[in-house]
Amino acid sequence: MTRGDTTSTLKMGMQFFYEDRQGHVFDERSSEDVYMEQCNKCCYTVYSDDDKSRFFHLFFSKCLNASAAARQLDLHVRAAQKWIKRYYEDPESIFEKKRKSGRRRILGEDHKQFLLNYIDENPSALVIEVTESLTQNFAGLNASHSTIYSFMTTERNHLLSRYSSSL
Repeated sequence: MTRGDTTSTLKMGMQFFYEDRQGHVFDERSSEDVYMEQCNKCCYTVYSDDDKSRFFHLFFSKCLNASAAARQLDLHVRAAQKWIKRYYEDPESIFEKKRKSGRRRILGEDHKQFLLNYIDENPSALVIEVTESLTQNFAGLNASHSTIYSFMTTERNHLLSRYSSSL
């Protein structure tokens, strides 16, 4: 298929990608197949507080709208519009960093320290034994065997037996 037979266009920054009906992706400069992963990557821009300050200076003192001020400062227009929305909702929040989203960690620092100490004292302990000891010492903690195993293999590089004869 040629580039004229494209079914959709994907935009990434200032570079365009074209997809034919067979799942091949081409960029605008060549006819070589481009990996689809390149098209799916998101590029996030992190703006500093200085960027926001300059934007709000133009917005309020020069009486520019959000998109005009953003274009003058070479900022993404949609980001500037979100800043204005946040400002009108809560003026104190525009310079606050967003909290991390997602699942909170099961193991806190005190849990991790307990695990490291326990393994140092009992180097041949099974994952099941380590998990039972942790849950006995920390009431209300609900950590699975796989959580403990993952922590020990990534943080401590211990190769622990995942199963015991009692299972």
